[in-house]
Amino acid sequence: MDRSPERRTAAMIWGALVAGPALFLVVALALPLAGDPAPGIVQPLLLVLVALVLVEVPLSWLWAVRARLVGKAGGEAINVEEQARTRLIIAAALCEGAALFAVVVFMVTRDLRALALFAIAFAGLISHFPSDRHWARLSREPGAASTRSNPLMRE
Repeated sequence: MDRSPERRTAAMIWGALVAGPALFLVVALALPLAGDPAPGIVQPLLLVLVALVLVEVPLSWLWAVRARLVGKAGGEAINVEEQARTRLIIAAALCEGAALFAVVVFMVTRDLRALALFAIAFAGLISHFPSDRHWARLSREPGAASTRSNPLMRE
């Protein structure tokens, strides 16, 4: 694994983004629900959660890792590693948002379907670890030609 300062920073940021939903889930599992959820609240919350997971997790791979970033204030260009780190933060934050909302839905409803959706969002978050391959993908210019590692995947 490349040990550049930007990549180490990206790994630490990714770790912090992973820790949030994981610790929040532990708290949600440890706290008992006081009373029953409000009638009629379970289905709407689950529908919103499904929509978040179905939109944000794919978006983290299809858009965030290819985002075209504007320069810094003052017109200074963003270097390749800063772009990669920013893309990683965007992609991981999309998955983290869905995972955190899944925990909130579980805390409010105690519906186990929320945990299944948490697992999907959390897996998306975990998949954004800045490994050699993922960091190389994040560091590429959007639209740059490259050899495809998997002919079934758009990169």
